[in-house]
Amino acid sequence: MDIQCQLMLHPLALTDYQSFIEECFEVLTQFPISYSMATMNVLVHGDEKDVFEAVQALFSFAHKKHPYIILHALYTTAFSYS
Repeated sequence: MDIQCQLMLHPLALTDYQSFIEECFEVLTQFPISYSMATMNVLVHGDEKDVFEAVQALFSFAHKKHPYIILHALYTTAFSYS
């Protein structure tokens, strides 16, 4: 089943957050998913298992780089709802 996930990554108390966020989202390229970056979020689309694995890897990578992060992940199956 395909799902979509909206991600918003917030590194707390980090002044150069933009390069941190861009580097973290590079992790998504390692998975068979599609994604599109917007100004404040990233939309990830693909098979349910692949999306969950990609988000978990992103979280782990970001946490290893900086100890204080917030990752909002909003999952949906209603992206093609009409």
